[in-house]
Amino acid sequence: MQVEYATDVIFRRQTTFQPLCGNIVRTAVHAIKAEHVATFLGRRLTAAYQDEVGNDFSTRIQGTRIRHHMGASSIKLHDKAGLIARVECTTNDVSFFKHHRHVEQRNGERVFKLAPVRKNIYSLPDLRKLMQEENMRYFAFMACIDNPDAGQKSIHKVSAPAKENGRSFRGFNLFLDNDYQLFLALVRGEWTISGFRARDLGVTYRIALWRCSRLYQCANPCTHPRACSRLSKGLPG
Repeated sequence: MQVEYATDVIFRRQTTFQPLCGNIVRTAVHAIKAEHVATFLGRRLTAAYQDEVGNDFSTRIQGTRIRHHMGASSIKLHDKAGLIARVECTTNDVSFFKHHRHVEQRNGERVFKLAPVRKNIYSLPDLRKLMQEENMRYFAFMACIDNPDAGQKSIHKVSAPAKENGRSFRGFNLFLDNDYQLFLALVRGEWTISGFRARDLGVTYRIALWRCSRLYQCANPCTHPRACSRLSKGLPG
């Protein structure tokens, strides 16, 4: 008997879901180990465990799929139509899961304790609850993964040209040392008290460039106050 329980999260746009899904899949392939799979499925991995535990990834017509399996049970993440993130818990042996229930001992005494799920229709409500909890644990793992999409949009905004009063200003390039030193000057803690003026920023920026030029033994470019003012114009408001 095979039992499946799926939970879907539907996104409005593929452009929102696809970068996030790709990052989750890459992280899951590299980061999830055997002990994590056991945690998702509500078990604890011990040295006495004999069955196989692992991950596998596949690309299908409907979308990508990553599967984490432990014995007869598994938990999967499907990319459905580029819009739906489906987490699906599957098992071929319901006794893999354990819950608290009344157990009749050989001497006829009934004891309430942790025991495997029985293979009958009356166990379906408890089985549904257990499998739903496993899906929620996997969603909690997904929620902890950083989404680089917001950072990429911010970098694109900072690096794009800006216009003010009909004048154009180039975007920032953090691979250029001049621009990098400017952002280092911006994140100094002293500005959090009373803010900063272009004059204050210019002094700090020129000192940083001078130190950098001494360190790398190169010419000290762009240290004139007007140059600092031109750079600060490009900062997003």
